[in-house]
Amino acid sequence: MTAILQDLRHAARGLRRAPSFTAAAVVTLGLGIGATTGTFSIANAVLLEPLPFAEADRLIRIQELTPGGEPFSVSEPTFLDLQHASRTTSRMAAIAPRSLTLTGVGDPARLEGAAVSSELFAVLGVSPSPGRGFLADDDGAAAPAVVVLSHRTWRQRFAGDREIVGRTISLDGTSHVVIGVMPPDFEFLPADLWIPLRAATQTDRTNHSLDVIARLADGVTIESARKELQSIAARVGRENPSQTGWNIRVNWLGEWLIGPAFRRTIWVLLGSVGLLLLLACANVANLLMARAAYRRGEIFIRAALGANRMHIVRQLLLESLILAAAGGLLGVVLSFWIADALFALTADLLVLPSPATTDGRVLLFASVLVVLTTLVFGLVPAWTVASEHNGVAVNGERVTSGHRRITEASVIAQVALAMMLVVGSALMIRSFIRLDGSDPGFVARDVIAVPLALPERKYSPERAEAFFRNLASRLQRIPGVVSVGATTTNPYRQWGFSNNVTPEERAADAPPTGFMQASWRAVTTGYFETLRIPLLRGRTFASEDRSDQRAVIVSASLARALWPNADAVGRRLFWGGVDGRPWTVVGVVGDIRDVRVDATPDPTLYLPHASVPLNGMTAVVRSTLGATSIAAPIRDAIHEMDPNLPVPEVRALAANRDDAVTAPRVRTLLLTAVSGVALLLAAVGLYGLVAFGAAQRVREVGIRMAIGARPADIVRLFVSRGLVLAAAGLVGGVIAAWTLSRALDNLLYETDAHDPLIFAVAAVLLSSVTAVASYLPARRAAALDPVRVLNRS
Repeated sequence: MTAILQDLRHAARGLRRAPSFTAAAVVTLGLGIGATTGTFSIANAVLLEPLPFAEADRLIRIQELTPGGEPFSVSEPTFLDLQHASRTTSRMAAIAPRSLTLTGVGDPARLEGAAVSSELFAVLGVSPSPGRGFLADDDGAAAPAVVVLSHRTWRQRFAGDREIVGRTISLDGTSHVVIGVMPPDFEFLPADLWIPLRAATQTDRTNHSLDVIARLADGVTIESARKELQSIAARVGRENPSQTGWNIRVNWLGEWLIGPAFRRTIWVLLGSVGLLLLLACANVANLLMARAAYRRGEIFIRAALGANRMHIVRQLLLESLILAAAGGLLGVVLSFWIADALFALTADLLVLPSPATTDGRVLLFASVLVVLTTLVFGLVPAWTVASEHNGVAVNGERVTSGHRRITEASVIAQVALAMMLVVGSALMIRSFIRLDGSDPGFVARDVIAVPLALPERKYSPERAEAFFRNLASRLQRIPGVVSVGATTTNPYRQWGFSNNVTPEERAADAPPTGFMQASWRAVTTGYFETLRIPLLRGRTFASEDRSDQRAVIVSASLARALWPNADAVGRRLFWGGVDGRPWTVVGVVGDIRDVRVDATPDPTLYLPHASVPLNGMTAVVRSTLGATSIAAPIRDAIHEMDPNLPVPEVRALAANRDDAVTAPRVRTLLLTAVSGVALLLAAVGLYGLVAFGAAQRVREVGIRMAIGARPADIVRLFVSRGLVLAAAGLVGGVIAAWTLSRALDNLLYETDAHDPLIFAVAAVLLSSVTAVASYLPARRAAALDPVRVLNRS
C-alpha cells in the first residue's frame, strides 16, 4: 500500500505538470461518461425500476383482438364477463376516458378524467388520502354521483382545502360528492379526476371503449392468465355471434405505460452513447501513447533502478485511474443536466411520467464505467510502454513499431465507431425528412382545431347535432374564416373509432362479426372542404343529409376493399352489424392519416354527424388568420352559444402534426448530436496521430526537404498515411454498420436500413473530415525550415 500511495502521489504530480494533456483527457472522458450515465439514469428510472405501484410485477393489461388480430379496446359486457369468470386474476378494473366540465369554481373548466370501475385503485394498490376510493356500491346505476380528485386538481382548483371531502361539485351540470383525493405521487394515465364507470351487461357488445388492467392471483403466471382469459373469450364468442373470432391479448402493464417508442429511443441512444464512450477511450489512449513517448527517458531510468514491468504498468495504470476518476466525477455532474435534458425531450413519449434520479444503481453504473474505461484506455498503452523499456535510449525519439501499431489501431477503431454512428444518424435524418414530408391526405396548413365536449346531461343527441350545426354558421361569419367543419377525432391527438362494415351483397354469407373492420368518423358538412380532402367520385355531405337518409362516404381504400371491381357510389353497406337498414354510399374521398403520421391509411367510413350526433367533436376552421389571432373570436362565438362550455385550446392543426412526430424527431436529434461528437473525436484523434508522427519525424522531414522534397511531397506523405488508416476504419465501420443497422428497421420510415447512398454519403463525409484532420498538421510540418531543423538536431 505504501508503494501504491507513493505511485499515486507521483502520478498526480506528473498529471499536474501537464495541465493541457490532463484537461483534454478529463473533458473527453467526462463527456463520454456523462452522456452514458445520463442516458442510463433515464433507462434506470423508467425501464429498470418497477412501476410505482404495489407488487407491480403482477399487473397486466387486457385487450381484445379483432378477428384480424389487431389489438382493440374491450366492451363493457365482455369486461364484466372476464371479471366475473376469471380465477387467475385477483382483481380486474376498467377505464374509459371522460372529459367533464367543472362549473361553480371560478371560470368553467374542462377537466380530463376517467370513468373507472370500483376496483381500479385496489388493483394498483393505492388509496386516496384524504377520503376513500370507490366501493362496489358506487358502481351501481342508481348510486349517488361521486368523484375522486387528483392531487393536482385539488391544489389548483380547490386550493388544497382539507374539508373538500364530502363537498358537492358540479360536473357536466350534475352534482358529484367528492369522496377522496389521490396522493401527490400517484400518476396513472394522467387524469384530473375519476368517476364511477357503472358498466352494464346491456351495453352494446360491439362498442369497444375500455382499457382493462388486472392483478394476477398469487402464484399465477401470465401465461396461465392468458390461456384462461382466451378460453373465456372463446365461450363469449360462442354465446354472442357478434364476437365470433374475437380473442384476448394479455401483456404486462409496463409494456403499455412505457410505450415502444420510448423503449426504442432509449435503447438506441444508450447503444450510441456507449459507442461514443468507446471512441472517447480510444482518443484518450492515443493521448497516453503520445505522452508515454515523451516519457521514455523517465521510464528507462525507472527500469534501470530496478522497476520491473508490473511496477511500470502499475504506475501508468494509476495515472489512467486518476484521469478516469476525474472524468467520472465530471461525467456524474454532467449526467444530471444530460438526464434532465433527455427527460424533457422524451417525456411526451411516456404514458407514465417518471423523472430520472441519480440513485445508488446509477452511481454504481458510473463507478463501473470508471473502472472499465481505466482498463480500456489505460491497460494497452501501459503494457506496451512497459514492454519496450529495455530497448529505448534515454534520449530516444523514435517510436517503436509496437507503439505505432497500437496508436494506429486506436485511430482505425475511432473511425470505424464514428462511421457506425454517422450511418445511424444519416438513416434517422433521411427517415425523419421523409416522415415529416409525407402526405397525410389533407392540408393542415391554415387550419385551426378546437376540441369540444358537450355535457350529455345538458345536450341530448338532437341538441348536440343542432349545436355543431349552429356553431359552424357562427364561425363562418368571423372575418378571415374560409370554411368550417367538425369531426369525431381530433387529428393526431386522439385515437379513431372502428367498427365492422359489410357490403349489402355480402351480408348473407358474411360472418357475424361483419365483412371487415374499418375506421369511422362522424363529420359535419364542410369537413372535407375545410381539410381539402380530395373528392374522387360522387359528392360530399350536404345539409339535406339527415339521419333518415343514411348517406355515407367511403375512403378510396375502403371502396377498393368492399367493391374491388366496381364504382362504390350508389352501393349500399351495413355498419355495425348485418341487420337493419343499409347505408348508401354517396361519395368516395382520398385516404388520410389523422391518427399516426407513419401509419398506413386505414380504410375509413364517414357518416353525417346528423346520423351519429356525438357530443364530443373537434371543430376544424380554415382561416387566413393564425391561431393566435382567431382564438378570441372563436371562443367568443362558443361562449355566446353556451357561457358554461369551456374551450380547452384553440390550436393550429399543423402544431398537432408536429407533436405527432415527436418521437422520431427526438431520436434523430439525439443520434445526430452523438454522431457529431463522435465525428469530432475521430477527427481530433487522427489529427493528434498525424501531428505526433510529424513531430517524431522532424529530422527525417528536414533531410527530405534538404535533398529536394517539395512541401507538397511532405503533405502527401502524412496525409496519405492518415487516409490509409481512415480507409481501414471505414471498411470496418461499413461492415459493422451494415450488420447493426437492421436494429433500426422498426424506427425508419420508408428508408432502407442498407441504403447504399447513405453509406456512400457517410463514407465521403468521414473521408473529408479525416483528410482535413491529416492535412492541417501535415501542412505545418511542410512549412518547417530544413536548415534550422538539421542545425537543431
